[in-house]
Amino acid sequence: MAEQAPAASDSPMSSRREQALVEVILRHQVQIDPDDLGAVLDLAAVGIVNGAWRNSPVEDWHSQSRLHDGDMLRINAHTSWRVREIVR
Repeated sequence: MAEQAPAASDSPMSSRREQALVEVILRHQVQIDPDDLGAVLDLAAVGIVNGAWRNSPVEDWHSQSRLHDGDMLRINAHTSWRVREIVR
């Protein structure tokens, strides 16, 4: 039997339903086992770094070609690694 995500129209969402929805999203859309804390923390670290760069001067520099793709990749990879170290 396939797991079903809770309906979005049910408001307010109980914490139980929210947990079920997060589990379904992690398992089936992100392909991460929600019980694997390390994988969840890695995903959170990537999200934190993405959120920090979006609409920031760093993203502006990249869009203006002041930072090349390789530089941006290295900055993102290193920053994600550091945030993972801090979160773990």
